[in-house]
Amino acid sequence: MSTDVQTRMTLFVGTNGTGKSTVARQVLTSLTLPRSLVVTRHLSEWADFPHNELRTAEDLRFMGINYHVPANAETTLKRLQYFRNGGLLFDDARKYLKAKTEEDLNDLYISRRQYGIHIFFVAHNFKQVPVQAFGFATDFILFKTNAAIDNERLSQLNDPEKFLAAKARVDKKAETNRFYFERIII
Repeated sequence: MSTDVQTRMTLFVGTNGTGKSTVARQVLTSLTLPRSLVVTRHLSEWADFPHNELRTAEDLRFMGINYHVPANAETTLKRLQYFRNGGLLFDDARKYLKAKTEEDLNDLYISRRQYGIHIFFVAHNFKQVPVQAFGFATDFILFKTNAAIDNERLSQLNDPEKFLAAKARVDKKAETNRFYFERIII
């Protein structure tokens, strides 16, 4: 069934301890989605939600927020090809930086509107987010980042100057407030 709805692809990027997971949690709980799945290895941050093994088709029909601990990124992404009408949050995006997993992720990016999927990546720096994600991103939740964004990722953005100006502004304000962040709509 095609939902063809307006979906978001949001990238949360910032150093350790800046509040990325806390804000991502607030975003997920404030959305009126029938289901959201957090794919993570960070159990302490998501353990108060039900754990989902993603073993059967029934596991994809849950309601509310669940978390999944991937034993293997490729297997998890294969199962997520059947996820519909909800949010997918990848906490610690660097786990999905292999050529094969990037192909499967690219399929999700392209089909997200038809599947009714909002996609979120949480990462410590820009290189931990798959390159193609930058081209599909609708917005960033940007926290202090120590690393510069590389040209390959920057070239994926529609307005790289706007992004760089926002990054400089966030990094400056974070000098006095480590939890400072801005939402940048691309």
